[in-house]
Formats: sequence, C-alpha cells, structure tokens
Amino acid sequence: MVFFLTALMTNILSNTASAVLMAPIAISLAQQLGVSPYPLAITVLFAASAAFMTPIASPIVTLIVEPGKYRFSDFIRLGSPMLLWVFACCYLLIPIAFPW
Repeated sequence: MVFFLTALMTNILSNTASAVLMAPIAISLAQQLGVSPYPLAITVLFAASAAFMTPIASPIVTLIVEPGKYRFSDFIRLGSPMLLWVFACCYLLIPIAFPW
C-alpha cells in the first residue's frame, strides 16, 4: 500500500516531494507495527522514483512530449507495466535485502 500511494503521488508531484511526504509516514507506520523502518523507507525510495505513468512528474519527460507527439494515454499504457514490474521487484527483493 505504501508503494502504490507513493507511486500515485510521484506521478502527480515531483519524486522529491513524494518522498518527503511519504517517508515520515512510512517510518511512523513501521514503528507502530513494531518492525524495522528500513524496508518501508526503501519502498518509498523506489516508489518515488517510479514516475512512469504521466509526463507531469519529470520536467525532462515533459520537454519531449510535444516534439515526440506523445499523448497522455501513451504514458499510462506503457508506464503501467513498468510500474508493476518495479513493484514486483520491490516486493520480492526488499525483504531479502532489508529484513523486517
């Protein structure tokens, strides 16, 4: 849930703003659950870098939208599988590298 909430925010806001907003929430959630905050903090880190579904989050991508004649739907169509791939990798590898 932390991953998808951060990923949603990072597709609307900048990745830095998303990480700054979600990191304290993730760390607080880990403390309330009595688990290590590292896995959730790393999840926020990767999710904040997964701005694949909109051209809004990255100024560099925004610059190529018009010259490349890309549509908003192109980003959603191609970004969704990439976001799910990053989620799957995080889901499988973060608990191994950063145990609870």
